[in-house]
Amino acid sequence: MTNKKANQKRSSEKPGPVRPAQQDTKPLHGPHPAILQLGNPVLRSPAILVKDFDSQLKKLAEQMIEIMQQASGVGLAAQQIGSIRRICIIPGQEDKPLVLVNPTLKNLDGGNQPAIEGCLSLYGLQLPVERQLAVQVQAQDLSGQEIEFKAEGLQARAVQHEIDHLNGILIIDRVSPQLRWMALKQLIQS
Repeated sequence: MTNKKANQKRSSEKPGPVRPAQQDTKPLHGPHPAILQLGNPVLRSPAILVKDFDSQLKKLAEQMIEIMQQASGVGLAAQQIGSIRRICIIPGQEDKPLVLVNPTLKNLDGGNQPAIEGCLSLYGLQLPVERQLAVQVQAQDLSGQEIEFKAEGLQARAVQHEIDHLNGILIIDRVSPQLRWMALKQLIQS
């Protein structure tokens, strides 16, 4: 998920057409070279549950955080860098990255809200996506300890976005067929 403060302001807007990313929110060099882009089959692969909480997992998490920050992202799923392990990064307290291993969601009855989302694997594309306003998250940390918390606001949106990635779902799958067609056309032309 991309880090776009403007998206937060647009969260109450009526969903509309595909919007090109704002010039001041894109890295000047284009998509991060380590982040897979639409068309790579790994992005459509469901993640495999993590069973080994070892130094390799910690190294993967550190690499993901570094890449996410370099790309000015809000979150990142392992598939986006070519791994099919069930691990993602979302904003934590004070916007520090929070590593979630084997995350799952329980929807809360807080309602849905559309907002404009970007994706590091769909570089330059922004789409209106409807998400739960709040979700209950169950996961493990890097040592395998169970964690559970309520995510709201940007954190709720980010965790839903990243868990979609872990399930092989992209934001273009969360919009109407017409909007999807327009988005794919925009990606091809860029």
